[in-house]
Amino acid sequence: GPLGSIALGSTPLSTSLQSPPSSAHRVGTPVFMSSPPPPWSPAPSAFPEVRVTRTLTFDSSLAEALEVEFMREEHVAVAGVFDLIDLDGDGVISKLDFITAMQRHSAVNVFVLPGMDASALLTDGECFDAVDAVFEHIGGGKQRLSFSDFAAHFHRERGEKTPKTRTMTGIFDLIDRDGNGSVSKLDLIAAMQQDPSVSDFVLPGVDSSRLMTDEKCFDAVDDLW
Repeated sequence: GPLGSIALGSTPLSTSLQSPPSSAHRVGTPVFMSSPPPPWSPAPSAFPEVRVTRTLTFDSSLAEALEVEFMREEHVAVAGVFDLIDLDGDGVISKLDFITAMQRHSAVNVFVLPGMDASALLTDGECFDAVDAVFEHIGGGKQRLSFSDFAAHFHRERGEKTPKTRTMTGIFDLIDRDGNGSVSKLDLIAAMQQDPSVSDFVLPGVDSSRLMTDEKCFDAVDDLW
């Protein structure tokens, strides 16, 4: 045959670089095609493993961290309430400022005198006296209260309620009903709903007994996780 071809039986096999014949030209002859590449998939190490924490465990370091966070949030809360009372922003509040804010702002009312409805203090002598007594106690006879006066009073008053390790352990145990040393979000929701002491500790001023019917309350509890 011609140079570049090898005779194999009666069929020449070309050694030139040509495209292989199509299956249509090779009827009856098996055609072996390489399998298509598998769909792309990332290498096992392409993405880091993601682990979702579904439970919380309690130890002393957690207690200390939560105590620091509690104090920080407490200071922010005190500053926010003071600002609601100090409408003119001059850095001091008068008794009239205090009484007006207690009457108009439920957030001030709940923070200063939780459990008492001060919205009717101008018609309720007992309520008015209670609000007046708080102002006098904070200022010690001053006619104007600075933020330092206000903050010192509430930090001192709430110091006994600071979540020390023993108290926090007790609250954790109330949430950890099965005693396995860890709590889930469901455990927290159930405890917040069923136990007022847990609710008052975790979200003071919020009625968590209605959290399954009150979206804002549920969101507040959910955001804690």
